[in-house]
Amino acid sequence: PLYALFLTGAWMDGQDPARWNRERVLEDIIKKENKRLDERICQVTRIDDRKGLIYEDCLYLYSLSTAMLGASPQMVRDHCPKLWADVTRDAEDTKLRDPKTLLARLGLLHGDKLIAMEPDLMGEYFVYRWLVSEEGEKHREAFLQAVWSKPENAFVFCDRLFSDYKHLLNENPAHWTLLLPPPDQPVYDGSPFTAWQMASLCVNAIADCELLSSCQDVFRILEMIFTQFPNNWVIAAMLAVGLFNLSSKQDAEDAALSVDRIAALLARFHDNREIAVTLASGLVNLSNKQDAECAAQTVDRIAALLVRFPGDRVIAMQLAVGLGLLRQNHSISVTDRADALGRAFPDDEQIQGIITAIRDLGDP
Repeated sequence: PLYALFLTGAWMDGQDPARWNRERVLEDIIKKENKRLDERICQVTRIDDRKGLIYEDCLYLYSLSTAMLGASPQMVRDHCPKLWADVTRDAEDTKLRDPKTLLARLGLLHGDKLIAMEPDLMGEYFVYRWLVSEEGEKHREAFLQAVWSKPENAFVFCDRLFSDYKHLLNENPAHWTLLLPPPDQPVYDGSPFTAWQMASLCVNAIADCELLSSCQDVFRILEMIFTQFPNNWVIAAMLAVGLFNLSSKQDAEDAALSVDRIAALLARFHDNREIAVTLASGLVNLSNKQDAECAAQTVDRIAALLVRFPGDRVIAMQLAVGLGLLRQNHSISVTDRADALGRAFPDDEQIQGIITAIRDLGDP
């Protein structure tokens, strides 16, 4: 319904949006919104700003508040004092020299809260579009520090943008790090909760990013988050998932190194089942990239992991998958091992299904 409304508006403006994709529709709407803002600035300030300094500052504030899901003037003053002071620098009317007065007259401030662009899809695209602009590049560091001063809101916004616009990010894979802090200081406030949220974003980004070099850029941020919290098992478990996601995109040699790093994490956090399950999954993926001899050794590592975590159904299922891959990819006989695994987990339908498939293949 939302896009139908947008398309109707385009038709009424004399355009032909029949072949427009979603981004083209949003581009048209945001262009109109920006034009209205520009005209409103000229009307309120009585100067011909025409996309001048006040306009650029207002786009910055609008993007900031949208990414923060609404920002108070105090937050902007605290984190972007120069921006707050600069927004009224060219206003001729002395009554408008107060930023709150000017922003309220422009419709960007309601009560004591800067507005955020809505609906969500439009707001996410608006912020993304601003971040990749020249102004966004110039102010990115201050922007990120302000946005991540409200980590819960920052996480929600970034997670939505990553999910809704992963196709755009994959058209420009370097943009996966746009909303993530630099790797030299990834957690601004030093909070484990903020670190967990940023780590979650990194893990998801590595999974969805399609270019290995950009995945590695995101992983470096994840790695530095763990460096800041080296004894936090939750972040360690997320680092393990990040390594697993990375290994899925690597060749056999590099994937083996990533999987070994997951094993090192398990050695350090030796009772952590989450890391153990991630290691089992990584070993299965690794075995699928290897030759027969190496693959067999890798599956043996999954079996050893099951001995270490006896009765774990997820690890057992990964072992079943690994045995199936050995039979399918390398014609290695695994029937006896599969039958033994089946007897150990007689009530697990998934494991039994894989073992049935192995039996159906027969001995090589």
